[in-house]
Amino acid sequence: MFGKKTKPMIIGLTLAIAGFCSWCFAQEAPVAPASQIDISIQTILSLDTPVELRQSHAVLLLKDPASHQPIVDKILMGQNHIEAKIIICKALASQHLSSTGLGQVESLPTLFTQPLFGLLGSDDSELSKWSARALVRCRNGVTDQLGAIITNSAEKPKLRIAAMDALKLIPGKDAVKVLADALSDTDPQIAKQASEAMAQMLCVTYAVDAQQYKDNWKSYIENVVDEKDFIIRQLEWQRKQYQQTKVQLTAVDQQSQLWKQRFLSAESAKFDRLNTQGRQDLLLSYINGKDEDMLIWALEQMAKWAQTTPIQKDIASKLVEQIKPLIESTSDRIRVLTGQVLLGIDKDIISPLAAELLERLKKEDSNSWQVQIAFIDTLGKIGYQPAIETIAAIGNQANNSPLAAANVRALAKIFSAESNTIDKTQAEQIFSVLTKETQWSEVKFEQCKAIRNMSEYADYYVLIKGRFEQFLKNSLADKNAMVRSQAVPALANIEKNSALGSLLKPVNMLDDEDRKVRFAVIPAIGKYGNKDHLPILRQRLNIDLNAKDTEAADQIYSAMKSILDNMTIADNNAWLGQLDATGQDSKLEIQAINSLREKINKAVAQGKVSEAEILIEINAMIKQATVEMRNGQFSQAALTYKQLSDKKLNEVQGKLVSEAMISIIAHNDLKKSGQFIDVFGKLSPVVVAELATSQQSQDKLIGFFAGLKSDNDIDLEFKSQLLISFIVPLKTFPQAQTKTLWQENISRTAKEIVQLQLSEFAANKNDNLKAVELLVKLKPELVGYDPKAEIAVRKTTMEKFLTILNPPATVVKEPAK
Repeated sequence: MFGKKTKPMIIGLTLAIAGFCSWCFAQEAPVAPASQIDISIQTILSLDTPVELRQSHAVLLLKDPASHQPIVDKILMGQNHIEAKIIICKALASQHLSSTGLGQVESLPTLFTQPLFGLLGSDDSELSKWSARALVRCRNGVTDQLGAIITNSAEKPKLRIAAMDALKLIPGKDAVKVLADALSDTDPQIAKQASEAMAQMLCVTYAVDAQQYKDNWKSYIENVVDEKDFIIRQLEWQRKQYQQTKVQLTAVDQQSQLWKQRFLSAESAKFDRLNTQGRQDLLLSYINGKDEDMLIWALEQMAKWAQTTPIQKDIASKLVEQIKPLIESTSDRIRVLTGQVLLGIDKDIISPLAAELLERLKKEDSNSWQVQIAFIDTLGKIGYQPAIETIAAIGNQANNSPLAAANVRALAKIFSAESNTIDKTQAEQIFSVLTKETQWSEVKFEQCKAIRNMSEYADYYVLIKGRFEQFLKNSLADKNAMVRSQAVPALANIEKNSALGSLLKPVNMLDDEDRKVRFAVIPAIGKYGNKDHLPILRQRLNIDLNAKDTEAADQIYSAMKSILDNMTIADNNAWLGQLDATGQDSKLEIQAINSLREKINKAVAQGKVSEAEILIEINAMIKQATVEMRNGQFSQAALTYKQLSDKKLNEVQGKLVSEAMISIIAHNDLKKSGQFIDVFGKLSPVVVAELATSQQSQDKLIGFFAGLKSDNDIDLEFKSQLLISFIVPLKTFPQAQTKTLWQENISRTAKEIVQLQLSEFAANKNDNLKAVELLVKLKPELVGYDPKAEIAVRKTTMEKFLTILNPPATVVKEPAK
């Protein structure tokens, strides 16, 4: 789109000069080692590789004679690959060879001559132009062959003109004589091109027609014996022309590229702002246009759009219909982008193109491997069963990693397509690719991933089990962690429970150095493991916890839960008994307890629970509360004890609960939990039973109440509620001293409530009715308080209560002497 009308003359002239005088600037380049030939050819054919890098590989290759025949076979004589052909022709045109005489350079090998002549008449103007410049470097016999084309009126004018473009770059009188014959050609276009070329050969600024040549130049050229002066004149004139246009060419190129970049950036921004219909219209305007640069831009935008956001079906259908002819484009880049666009479109829309894509794929050769990848991936998405044989053949012959990986991906998708019925022959074709030995990690990863996905289908289990087991076992030892991480779940799906032997012996893959592999092994154990695998997971869990790898620990907890869920009540209880009671395994203990209780609750609901299992649950709940207290989760422990209050506890269990309750009330932070008061009230008979026989427990409880704070309403209310919950049951205390201490606690607390009320009266505050209510429960004798009475009356009543709680000391008079 840019520069095609603004700089053809400058570019043509400068390229001509460059071809004519390149020998003046010759420099030796390092020779590419023979082992690099295939790599360099693949680089040149790669559309995703920067042009500069591809060009450097071409220059390097041509220095190695061993590369010449492969270049001819795989690039110059290959189908399509226009860009790669241009790159080789450019390298040939600028090849630095040693000088053999004035105005001459050593000829390129003759094996390039005929391939270049074949490209001379290409429909691609760039390829035609650069093949002409490369032909100049072949020298031997080229002038005569070019002359035969130019003077042959049966040849297409385009080819004859291309031959003239090449001929005018050859210094000396022979080329001039050939052009002279074309000045009188019956085709005006040929004659005009010949006169312009003659002007360049004769170093003049005007076109030289047949008559002018006859009058002014013919005799001179025919009588030249020593061409030295004539060639020097040609070279000097070309050098001056080159210097004059060099600066101008650079400026034009820079300006053209700048405007092109600005335009494409603006169009991309506009595309992002448009709605679906607007995007369609913009893309179609360039798809249907003649500017290849903008066509490529449109395909790139369409591919990005299709792969990031689902395109509305009617819009997508119209776009696909318009790009359908591009499947047969002569440009590798356009075919690649077309395949990438189709890959992002809904399967139902692109499925009708499957046969056409397959036929085009059959025409591609290994040099067009990026096109092959695009088409193969699309056929895989479609799930096109007739493509199996072709894709498998390409996969078995693939000579690069991306292509081989694409074949594996596509075949696995076709194998798994719901609408397909894979026969034994087709299955074997697919399996041969999926198990093909390779050194490419990317391919091995795709192979294991494909097998993993296929193993998810129960219908194919028998077919694939024996076919992939050894391949996957070998992959477990692969040096690439990504390969190992895919082989693990694939083998687990195929071998199921027996796979764990391969994953844990002789090498324990839970200890793999790469987290990806460990993260694949853990869920496999969770899915197919049993009670014997819990200690193995526990050992790995401790390692990850010490390393503070919480993500890995969570994975292990999840796997262990999966195993626990499938264990019997007895095995579950046995595992709970194995866990460390010191606190290190608290989370595992809670996990085992929860799983155990779920099983028992389920058994209860089904009427299948035994007395022994009920006892197991009670012991598990006691242990749960113990763990919660050990972890400082006192409110949670209170809830657990509340649940225990509904159970029938035996003497031993009651003793355990009461001891725990006596410990739990020592934590003052529980005063904010209303649940604790409720739980404690329900369990107090059990606790009192322990208190009745244990002076130590009694002393502990009395000491706890004596130490409770009562600095404010909240503290005092909490203290009162606890005391009230013990008033009735603790009347059964057998020890008189303990009863006395208990009554002192009650009296002291009641006195504190009265004093709090009196202080609030002094501050003109309202009654604390809750405190007054608790006061009566603590000391039933403190009656007669009327919250509706005058404040003076209420104050007098409280002072009376204080006197009752703290009667004046009795004065004993001594008897008179």
